[in-house]
Formats: sequence, structure tokens, C-alpha cells
Amino acid sequence: MLVAGAAGAVSVVILAVAGATTAATPLPGPGFGDVDVTASTPVTEVWAAAAVDLEVGVVPSSANVCISGDPACVDAVVAEMSARLDRLGCAHSAPFAFTYLEMTRGVARRLFADPEGLAQLDALFARFYFDAFDNWAAGRHDEVPGAWQMAFGAADARTSSAAADLLLGMNAHISRDLAFTVGAVLDSTPDLAGDAADFTSVNTIIAEVRGPLIAAAAERFDPSLADLEALIPRDAGLDPAELIGVWRDQAFSFGRRLAEAPTAADRRAVAAEIERNAVASAAAILNADAVFGRGLAPDERLAHCRAAG
Repeated sequence: MLVAGAAGAVSVVILAVAGATTAATPLPGPGFGDVDVTASTPVTEVWAAAAVDLEVGVVPSSANVCISGDPACVDAVVAEMSARLDRLGCAHSAPFAFTYLEMTRGVARRLFADPEGLAQLDALFARFYFDAFDNWAAGRHDEVPGAWQMAFGAADARTSSAAADLLLGMNAHISRDLAFTVGAVLDSTPDLAGDAADFTSVNTIIAEVRGPLIAAAAERFDPSLADLEALIPRDAGLDPAELIGVWRDQAFSFGRRLAEAPTAADRRAVAAEIERNAVASAAAILNADAVFGRGLAPDERLAHCRAAG
């Protein structure tokens, strides 16, 4: 399946810069919708059908493509992501949505040892993002996880660079959402914990597509995205693809700990650690952006995006 060992001694806060940041949580702004929404409100009919009664556990006989693990499940996720990206236009939350969509497309084109399990995990994972986005758009900020509050707050305020907007979304979805997704999957199917083949394959795919993907994002949203490494301190010794790999390793380690927690109290403690880790990394990204951030000013960024079509 998709589980690998812990990231070892790698620091939880890879992008640490001295000091702490407290992110503001403004009201939802451009790019987050101006109509009432509920959590994970489907944009497409195909995702609406796939998301019905979606829970952990592959049931091959199910007519639901995501419950059965059919490859069409990933197609449904991609269709939903694409429709949501179209709605975002040039919003500051769009660079992450674009990158997530293209990475998912890259993974969908490959073969895996457990394609059914991967397809379902992909849907469960995406639903965390859809839920966070929709709750934020509806103004239900208390129902949005802290790392996502920081990402969406910065995007709405238009105070961060395109690179920071992208990394904030990646951090929230990988450091936080992936950990809880893996925890749920392993809790349901604990015998999957030993096979890391698919996990390693996904990291390899991310490394392969990262260059063209970031170049496309830079062309569409902000040329400075081509130099995404500028937000990662040189002493970290990582490029963006390697950073994503580290976050994924940590998420899988947290997910395993969550699934193996012997008591409810232990499980709550691990969950709280996951949330703190994701928030700490988000704060470090915002601090790094304040020190090293570059790129177009908000109005210039909007003009570039609109010109790029």
C-alpha cells in the first residue's frame, strides 16, 4: 500500500526561521465564493456520486467507484479538482489547487501494487481539502484546521507570495491531512503497514513532475514560482520535491502512530501533535516569506494571471 518508515531525525519544522508568526483569520475574500456552502459540497456530479457514503475500506462489489477502488474514483477526484480550480481563477489559493490537481493527474497515470487502495485513499485525502475549503468559504473558521486557517487566511489577505501560498497549502494537506488519512486507512486495514512500494513510487512521481509542474504554475500565476527554492533555507539541504517527501514521510509516521495508539487518550495526543506540527510548519513558511519572500505585488500578480489566461 502506501506506508513507509518515519522521517527519522528530520526536524518537524523544516523551514524554521527565528521567531513566531500568528496568522490573522480575515473574512473570506475573492476566490473563496460568495454564496452559502456546506462542507464538501460537490461541484461536479461525478464527485457527488463518488462521495456518497465514502468510508475507509475497499468493497469490490460496491457500485460506488471510490468504495470499490475503481480507477474511475481518481477520475472523479480530478474532475472535482479541475472544476474547483476553474472557479478560483486568479485567487491566491489557486497555485496550490493547480499544483495539487496536476500532481494527482501525474499519479493517476501510473501503475501501483495496490491500485484499488490507492484510488480510495486519494478520494479520502482530497475530501479533507474540499471540507476545509468549503468550511472556510462559508465562514465556519472554527471548523477549519489551524494549518488550513493560516493558508486560507494568507490567501484571502493577499499578504503572502505565490510561493508561500503554494507551500502553505502543501503543508496543510500533507503534514496534516495525509497523516489523518493514513491513520484512518491503517486503523481499518492494519496489515497494509509493511508495504512501502506505492509510497515510494508516489515520491518518485512527484520528483519527476515537479519541474514541469512548477514551470507551468509560474507561467500561469507568478514567474517567481520558478524559484520556489528561494523560500527554503539553504541549510535545509532540500529542494521542493525533497521537502514534500519529508512531509510525506512524517505524515505516514504520524498516521501509523495514530492507528496504533492503544487508548482514546493516546489517539487524542497524537492527533494534537499532528495539528501542532502542521501549524508550526505553516508559521515557519510565513516567517520565511517575510524574510526571503519575493514575487509580484498582488495587483501585478492578478494582472499576470489574467494575461496568462
